[in-house]
Amino acid sequence: EGTDKKVFELKVIGLEDCRYFRIGKTEHIFGVSYEHVGNSNLTMVSYELVDEKENKIGTKPVIMKTRNRCEKNWLPVVETNAKDANEVKFIHSLSPTRMVELVGKNKGVKTIYEQTCNFDDERGSTIIDFNYQGMDGYLVLTHRVIFLSSRIYLSRFFFLNKQYQTLAASNYFYFLHVGIEYCLGCARNTKGEIVFGVSKTDKETFVVTVPELNIISMLYEVEKSQLKDEEAGYITE
Repeated sequence: EGTDKKVFELKVIGLEDCRYFRIGKTEHIFGVSYEHVGNSNLTMVSYELVDEKENKIGTKPVIMKTRNRCEKNWLPVVETNAKDANEVKFIHSLSPTRMVELVGKNKGVKTIYEQTCNFDDERGSTIIDFNYQGMDGYLVLTHRVIFLSSRIYLSRFFFLNKQYQTLAASNYFYFLHVGIEYCLGCARNTKGEIVFGVSKTDKETFVVTVPELNIISMLYEVEKSQLKDEEAGYITE
């Protein structure tokens, strides 16, 4: 365990819902941690992978704490900035569509974009570059949890343009199983298909392949909402 703060005695130690991203030649994982903030609060942390062969990670994580917000299921968006260098931003939520970025190491994050949308409480599962009706952007797969006698996870596609505006969405669906079903990653193959890794009841993982044309046929346009003229700021640790 790599920590730079006091370790709190909790049931879960480590990272939940880990995701992987690459910035240039460096590789990173990030996810939910219970170790860095007191009173059992969750926070997002990021580690740089420093030795692929031995699967080692950096000893000091980057803490990405926000004020009074859900600290799970962010999606990384790696872009090239004006200086031709790669940088990462995160889709924090879709309703509202909120983008955040790091302010400084262990200082937290700030909101750089926020768009009012009237969707349900979907949160990110996975993201991939995508072209929809001639527009380059991002295909985002989300999930929503319905709490009945047992949990039911429903998935949904969204298309965001390069300005992070949500332009299209699908209806809710499931891949293989009505119940606990979760997707944490996807990739594009050479056959015009998106390959999803889908878990069933948190015990088994299946590979599900969907043609991109099928995904496009599932999308319908949504009203483009207005950008909120505000910045949430950040907090220091």
